[in-house]
Amino acid sequence: MKNERLRGLPAAIRRGLTVGWIGGFLVGLYTASQVLGFSFWLALLNLLEAVATGLGIGLAIAVVGWGLGQIPALGQHRWGGLVALLVATAPWLALAGYVLNRWLGIRPSQLLSQKALTPNIILILVATFAAVWISRGLGKPQVRWSWRLLGASLSLVLVLLGLRFTVFGPGQEKARDDVLILLVDALRADRLGAYGYSRETSPAIDRLAADGVRFESAIAASTFTKSSVASLFTGQYPYEHGVYWGVWNDPSGGAHSDVLPDSAVTLAEAFRHRGYLTEAWVQNSHLLAAFGFDQGFVRYRDQQGHAQRINRLFRRFLDRGGNRYPYLAYLHYIDLHAPYRPPAAYRRLFGASGQGYRGIDTEKWGQYLADVRSGTVKVEAERLEEFGNLYDAQIRAVDDEIGALLEDLRKRGRYDDTLIVLTADHGDAFGEHGVISHSTGPYDELVRVPWIVKLPGNRMAGHVVSDQVSLVDVFPTLLDAVGINDVTAVSGCSRFPELRGASRPAGECDVAISEIAEVEGAEATLGLRTERWKYLRFDGGREELYDLQSDPGEQRNLLLEIPDVLELSDFQVVVDFRRRAEEILAARNTSRGRVEVDALTLEELRSLGYVK
Repeated sequence: MKNERLRGLPAAIRRGLTVGWIGGFLVGLYTASQVLGFSFWLALLNLLEAVATGLGIGLAIAVVGWGLGQIPALGQHRWGGLVALLVATAPWLALAGYVLNRWLGIRPSQLLSQKALTPNIILILVATFAAVWISRGLGKPQVRWSWRLLGASLSLVLVLLGLRFTVFGPGQEKARDDVLILLVDALRADRLGAYGYSRETSPAIDRLAADGVRFESAIAASTFTKSSVASLFTGQYPYEHGVYWGVWNDPSGGAHSDVLPDSAVTLAEAFRHRGYLTEAWVQNSHLLAAFGFDQGFVRYRDQQGHAQRINRLFRRFLDRGGNRYPYLAYLHYIDLHAPYRPPAAYRRLFGASGQGYRGIDTEKWGQYLADVRSGTVKVEAERLEEFGNLYDAQIRAVDDEIGALLEDLRKRGRYDDTLIVLTADHGDAFGEHGVISHSTGPYDELVRVPWIVKLPGNRMAGHVVSDQVSLVDVFPTLLDAVGINDVTAVSGCSRFPELRGASRPAGECDVAISEIAEVEGAEATLGLRTERWKYLRFDGGREELYDLQSDPGEQRNLLLEIPDVLELSDFQVVVDFRRRAEEILAARNTSRGRVEVDALTLEELRSLGYVK
């Protein structure tokens, strides 16, 4: 009788093994296809893990299926009382395990980690022995304590430990620090407490700056998202990578967009080639995967919504692959982009009256900005103040989301081991030079952005780099920080020595370049900036020169006063700027590709003010 009941076991296990191997192979093949060719060992480990997972699922299906088939005969078996009790209490055991792991802060992907093994094994053993004790009161057939029961329990422990240390490796799987890039669209540096702002707009970012290194004068490569992020990803200036236009209307009436060329080596490609898991969550219609910005990312998710959703998706990633492998993650928040719509709880935080957009059709925001640029519409001082109040309130809303994300990293024990970069693609204007929003001339309110680097272990916490830097320096700095030194096609300079407190060699990357040639109605401009001087050359030939030491607001164009104001030695600065500008204009990349922009993307860009 006993042999008859067990006769179906080998067949069931064979079926379960078949299902497990097939499922494991398919899952492993998919996972490996994401990284194969870039990191062989990471692909191999993923494949082995997937096969082992599939095999385990197959075995579980086989055992459970066989067990359910034996239920009618359980009462005749001396283990029947215990099995019946375990089947009946399994849901309650699962619930207890769920509560225990939630209480301990253990995520699903961490169930085989060293942190999770001990409490979960204790829970299983306590439940098993409790079931044995209860089963003694069920009458015959009884389950007696035996060395076999103890041996089975110890075998379970050894199996779990074996899985932990053979399949997943001993100790921590990560051999390198994680890299997290947080980019807040349209965030100007001078509206943050860490950069001297009086309002409490950014307590979380300020704390990050206190834990890391703050660059006092970081200059964006453009006042337009597409060009600026392309420079951030490639370490090249716009004239080199050629990405200028977000929407270009060709003579046939179609709308096209510049594409980041395949020939460019991106930050994500450099990290992926070294075995990093590269992932991105982005919300900006100028940064679609179709425009080439997904190059090098294992997964690039565009149009992901606001900061709260992006952070939720990133946390889900941390529960999975991000918990196991070193990663480069890029989070792009668009919440601060004009027109400003802070959540209700923040709307009046800094004195906004709620009347800032009265009389403005925000669905046609692009047309309104064009009218402001052309002088058709004048933005009165009260409205500018209202825009500024709403902007500050939105900064605080985004800052709270960033703070929650950083706190989650602390709770996971990952904050100290993560290299975190916070920056922006450009700032926003509030009438300083007669315009609002961005994508116009590269004045400082649009190109001076935050750049904060929190190193693993919070090294150099609170250090401030006062030298001028450019966002094209982010690429080589991160490569240097993680020991990647074979990527040479970058124009930026590594600031990693300055992150360690060293001084920069004189003359190295002294000039920061900013360009804009995107928005219809905005005058294409080339900006050259040193720590003292700002030179602007407009496509129409007009030039401007500002002494940033005496005129940080860039209100006094010294070229209108030459030679009365400038000494001859200062005039040489203009000669040098003009020569450099001619070299840049002659070297501009004109071989860039373009793709057609669909109607939905055009509508989204119109709502952001990029299209009339």
